[in-house]
Amino acid sequence: MAVNIRNASTNAASQQIAMLDLRAHTMAIGENGVGKSSFMRLIPLFYGATPERILRGTQKHNLISYTLPGSSSAVAFEYEREDEDDLRLAVMFAKPGVERPEFMIIDGGYKEMYFVDANGHFVDRDIFKDRLEAMGIEVSPRFELHEYRSVILYEHRHTKDARSLRPWAARHSLGPASLYGLDLIAVAMTSEKLLFRDFQSLVLERLNDSGYEGARNSNARQMRKDRKDVDSWLANAKHAQEVLGETARKKTIEEQVGKVNQIALELGSLRVACELSMSRRTQELDALDIELGVIKSALTELETTWKEGDERHAKAVTDAKQQHAEAKLALEEISRKENYFAEIGIQLIVNEADRQGEYTHQRQTAATEHKSLTERVNDVEQALQSTLATVEKNLQTRKEQIQRQRETTNKDYEDLVTVVEQERNAALQKFDSAGTDPAIAQITFDIDTHRHDIGVQEALSKSAGAPSQALAELQRAEEALTSTNAAVSEFTQLVEKNKRLVEVGEVRRTQSLDALNQAEAQLAKAESQHKNLQAQITPPEGSVLAALRAQPSELWANVAKVLDPEQLLRTDLVPRFDEGAGSSAADGNAEVDGVSVGRLQLNVAPIAHPQWATQDGARQQLAESLRQVEFLRSENSAAQIAARTVQAELDAASNALQRHEHELVRAKSNHSEANEALKRAKKHIDVEIQRVRAEHVEEVRKLRKTLDELSHQMISLKRDEQQRRASLSEQFAGRIGQFRIRRDQTLKRFTQENEAAEHAAEAQRKGANEAHAAALKGQGVDPAKVAKLQEQIATLDKKLLAIAQNAHHVQAWRQFELEVRPLKPQCEAQERASCEHFTAALQDQKHFVEETKKRRDELQKAENSKTGKRHATEQQLNDLRRLASQQLSPFRVQGLPYAGDDGYPTLSDTTKTRLDTLGTATQKLESATRDLCSKMRERVSEISVWLDRSQGDHRARVEQHGDAYLPHERSVDWGRAVVEWFEPLTHRQYHIALRQEMEGLFAAAESFVNHINNFEARVTELNGQFQRSLALATGFKRFDNLQIRISSTASSSPELKSLREMRDVNLSRTSSHRTTLAPNPQLPTSEEMDIVRVFRNHLPDTGALTVNLDEHVRLEFELMEMGKLIRIDNDRSMHGLSSTGLTVLITMMFLLSFLGIVRGSRSPVGMTWVLDEVGRVSPANMLQYLDVLAQQNVTAVCAAPSIDPALGALFGSSHLFEDDGSIGRAAAEDNDGMIAIEEAVQ
Repeated sequence: MAVNIRNASTNAASQQIAMLDLRAHTMAIGENGVGKSSFMRLIPLFYGATPERILRGTQKHNLISYTLPGSSSAVAFEYEREDEDDLRLAVMFAKPGVERPEFMIIDGGYKEMYFVDANGHFVDRDIFKDRLEAMGIEVSPRFELHEYRSVILYEHRHTKDARSLRPWAARHSLGPASLYGLDLIAVAMTSEKLLFRDFQSLVLERLNDSGYEGARNSNARQMRKDRKDVDSWLANAKHAQEVLGETARKKTIEEQVGKVNQIALELGSLRVACELSMSRRTQELDALDIELGVIKSALTELETTWKEGDERHAKAVTDAKQQHAEAKLALEEISRKENYFAEIGIQLIVNEADRQGEYTHQRQTAATEHKSLTERVNDVEQALQSTLATVEKNLQTRKEQIQRQRETTNKDYEDLVTVVEQERNAALQKFDSAGTDPAIAQITFDIDTHRHDIGVQEALSKSAGAPSQALAELQRAEEALTSTNAAVSEFTQLVEKNKRLVEVGEVRRTQSLDALNQAEAQLAKAESQHKNLQAQITPPEGSVLAALRAQPSELWANVAKVLDPEQLLRTDLVPRFDEGAGSSAADGNAEVDGVSVGRLQLNVAPIAHPQWATQDGARQQLAESLRQVEFLRSENSAAQIAARTVQAELDAASNALQRHEHELVRAKSNHSEANEALKRAKKHIDVEIQRVRAEHVEEVRKLRKTLDELSHQMISLKRDEQQRRASLSEQFAGRIGQFRIRRDQTLKRFTQENEAAEHAAEAQRKGANEAHAAALKGQGVDPAKVAKLQEQIATLDKKLLAIAQNAHHVQAWRQFELEVRPLKPQCEAQERASCEHFTAALQDQKHFVEETKKRRDELQKAENSKTGKRHATEQQLNDLRRLASQQLSPFRVQGLPYAGDDGYPTLSDTTKTRLDTLGTATQKLESATRDLCSKMRERVSEISVWLDRSQGDHRARVEQHGDAYLPHERSVDWGRAVVEWFEPLTHRQYHIALRQEMEGLFAAAESFVNHINNFEARVTELNGQFQRSLALATGFKRFDNLQIRISSTASSSPELKSLREMRDVNLSRTSSHRTTLAPNPQLPTSEEMDIVRVFRNHLPDTGALTVNLDEHVRLEFELMEMGKLIRIDNDRSMHGLSSTGLTVLITMMFLLSFLGIVRGSRSPVGMTWVLDEVGRVSPANMLQYLDVLAQQNVTAVCAAPSIDPALGALFGSSHLFEDDGSIGRAAAEDNDGMIAIEEAVQ
């Protein structure tokens, strides 16, 4: 029904409702230009054909807007579904503003009131649906053309929108099964003229259905990966293999990292050893300071003892010396007197004095005798005696004078000595009473002050405390240790938590793998079953199903009920048909439902007909299998997603565990560093305390040194004082000595004068005696005897005179001998005792001085030794501090304890050696790392991107830590970061990506090959369907043995060989998602890469591999006309046919065969064939056309300007198209005429 459509005559809306009955063959009659052809072009719209396809080749472009000019213009299609009472009405309006129709389906047949209101006005499209629903009539939603096509043709699309349309399709579709492609046949049946390429297009459009129900698209197949992608993948895979093959450099880096770390640990041990050595040196300095303090105290005590002892020994020596001088002086006086007496011959004098009486008697005797002899010479004798007496008298006078002078000299000496001794005593008394020297008093005061200061400094040294800065540093170190303890505790808990998560993740991964394996097994089973069902569509030659399909289904319908579907595709059973058995079975109704298996007879009527026995059933079973496969694929995808999710969670937990373990290591390292910092702070406190103590000790040492200097000055001053006193005493002793010398010289002169007087007297006496002797001899006296007597008398007189003269000596001697000489032994003893005492005092003083000096020397030597040792120890401590602070301070982590010598030279040499070794190892590490980085950056890939990202993180750490990040630590961390790529957790994603990309290539190859195979299978199936459908289209007598062959040459492409190899490899592989779940996925093998490389070589240089399957489809017609074989495979051969009628016949055979494929056998769905300008067809051919169309449940509508009775009799109805746009029925048909014409034609 055409409601108010455009009137071709007036080019405006017709304001009419025109109806065209298509339930039987119909003639459309009307003048040219009245709109017949335009009206019949609306018929394919009912089947969902697009306006573009309908108008193709007509030079027209706007079917919808032209036909439906107004908002109330509509086209309604009434159709039957399962039976005559199951009616539906499809209504088409034009969408406003666009060249596009919209459809609604009404449950029920056509009623005029739907389109015309009570006022006789046509209903507008905007209120049409609401108006009918208000009337209680069920109306479908507004469908777009593609949605309407899905509903009316029951297209089993798999989109979300298509699934939502399935309920509407179940209610309103033309038939119970899918009629996909019927719109194309409707368009073809409407076309005025079909070319050979139109036939090819229909075949290609049919083949476009991937799965027989998909969307239409081009048959061009293109690999999803082009040559550039494959080259890139090959280069990336090769680069990844080369990088992963750099095990030598990796080993070198790991060895150098271990070596550098070991050396760093050794340097850390050296630092600890250096700190221990510093601590020991500090303790040694403390001990040395204590020892030096003891020595200083001993020296101070020694100086005090020395002062006291020196004073004591000096006084003792002085006293002993004075006593010895006095004793010596007394002894010297006695000895002097003894010497004097000895010098004067005191013993002889005493002896002579003792013989004075004897000498007197002897003189008297000699004088008497001499008197007797000299009485004769008395004058001479008296003169001699007078002369002798005068001589003696003069001699005696002289001696007395000399004696008096001697006594005067002695008395003067004694007086002078007394005066000098008094002066000495007065001077010494004055010296002693003068008091202490002010310098000594000041020095004594300074000594007392220094001793007090020493006590103060020693007290401060004992109570020394650390400075505030060191205490603040200690507090910060304690706070840092507390913070690091909290961090260690936190990260320890996080590590334990992530360990539990990893354990749970591993369990879940195992479960997900099991679920994935189960899903894959089910999917593999379903895909195998689906492939089996696909193979049942086009069974292989020689199989049981192929043998059955080669026969009419009626012959094996019951057998199909008991056949095992698993055996249908076997080609080793040699199936064959017993024609006789089939005929008898077909003839006897009793045996129709029976099957003989050997001697066993079965009634299979209760058994349902298997789905695989029919193409529709097989397709439905295939569709159900496809749905099951899709469901299982979705389940498998869900399992894969779950596995990936579990793996991702496991990876995240593992990464978090690794990160937190790393953070825990760093926290522990920070804790160790904080602990070390705390120890250093405490040591710094101790060092500061020791420094303060050392300062106080140094101050004590300086004070003691000053005290020593003051003590020495005191001793020197006192020694000088003693020396001045001794010098004063010596001055007076010198004066006394000088007096004594002058006295002795005077006494000696007096002795010489006495001796000279005696010699002169003796000479006078001798001269007198000689004169006396001469006188005597002259008087006859024996002068010799007289001389002898005189000599005797003179001698005796002389002796007596001497005795008389020496009487005072004798008296002094006798007094000396009686009073003084007995005291000599005592004086000698006293002198010896005093000498011994003085010597002992000197010895004691000397011993004291020597012992004190020895002790001082020992103490000073010990002090110098300790000071030198302290200086050396302090120098070593400073060197060790400099070594620890400048070279070893960065090495915070220690290794095994250092067991060598902890002296600075050894530690310094060892440190230098280790630092040199560390530098060399670091250079080797950096060189190996650079080489590996260069290898990893040879190609821009995920490896280089990862490396750049790692280098960026490394640079950020370098900037963050600055100089605290040591060069060897940077090299070690960078080396570790680089070789971390070799860890499975690091490179697994990239390797998985490479494998997945390779599997993508393999899958693309498999998909491509499967596309080709499926396409060829569809071509083969379509060819078989054409053959079977063509066998049903009988009744044409013009030609015999029409064969329609559809084939494909796509499989002959040389590129498919490598693609098939890739497909085979891919089919033999396990699931790619297991690679994703593998802990250490492997790179593609060399064999796989060789296959990909061969495949790459087949790809064109311009890009991807593209195969246009349409170009490989071959359509060919063969028929016998008048005994001549005609082959048609292009437009030229099609134009070479003998007549237009033959072309129409071939077109009709092709389209009817196509229609049989789309509808299936015994389908209730009717079809309308449009034959425009039937005047070109003869009545005989037309009769054959209509008979064949009637057999295929196809009604024909033919257009003509006027009715030809010969042709009009062949149609069941005629409709007249008027100028006003209305359509009316022509006169009633003449059945008898029809029969006559048919007989004439036959």
